[in-house]
Amino acid sequence: MKGTRRVIRKGFTLVELLIVVVIIGILAAVAVPRFAAQKDKAGTTEAIGIMTTIHRALLQYYDEQKSYPTLANDAAVKSTLAIDYQSPRLPWTFQTSSAGLVTGTISGTNAGTLTLTAAGAWSGTLKYDPSTGPLWPDLPT
Repeated sequence: MKGTRRVIRKGFTLVELLIVVVIIGILAAVAVPRFAAQKDKAGTTEAIGIMTTIHRALLQYYDEQKSYPTLANDAAVKSTLAIDYQSPRLPWTFQTSSAGLVTGTISGTNAGTLTLTAAGAWSGTLKYDPSTGPLWPDLPT
């Protein structure tokens, strides 16, 4: 057996590398939409927090003025109620009515409204239940 040499190859074959690339691609295709949905959920949670802050400021305004203001946009809400909040990351806008309603409206793919009444009840085209916490319209879970 003097003439035969054993060749030792180090590394991966092309087929093995392709299989790994395909597996990584499949994992990425599954993970990316779920992360995008989490971003939407976080933005909506942020909007609910802002609406709760506006609601509390409205109640205080009512205690002092004996009426609720009608505020058509974020700037009016901030200046009249003397509160400050950062604009949410998602395209939410907020307004109030003379009935003490706080309405949040989101535009885009998951467009809809969420309303918080003076009594603290939630309604609107989007569903939110504060006892369980979900408000994720048509988003994958």
